[in-house]
Amino acid sequence: MGAVREGSAPDTLLLLEHPHVFTLGKAGKAGDLLWDAGERARREVDVIWSDRGGEATYHGPGQLVGYPILDLAHFEMTIPQYLEKVEQSVIEYLSELGITSEPGGQGLTGVWSNGEKVAA
Repeated sequence: MGAVREGSAPDTLLLLEHPHVFTLGKAGKAGDLLWDAGERARREVDVIWSDRGGEATYHGPGQLVGYPILDLAHFEMTIPQYLEKVEQSVIEYLSELGITSEPGGQGLTGVWSNGEKVAA
């Protein structure tokens, strides 16, 4: 990430599929997890604490997760502006697939369809 910030590496997008894992961000609490340690062990689900924003998020097989590594200063955008553009791009793509979606309402991030979060 430092190389991107310094301009010695290009902006990058990593696309990954994770094994079963819950990540907890800065606002996350152990109580946010649906299963106790025994059940997580039985299901082979790891828990990773992260310095990202937010609470608990599940990642697993079948989910495509994108990690953009870029310097927003190159685009003269703030983080909220960037996230809004990403959400709008997802909404437009889903529309091309015939899926109606919308940005989260007040206090909700991500893209939602029929009351379910489909992208964050």
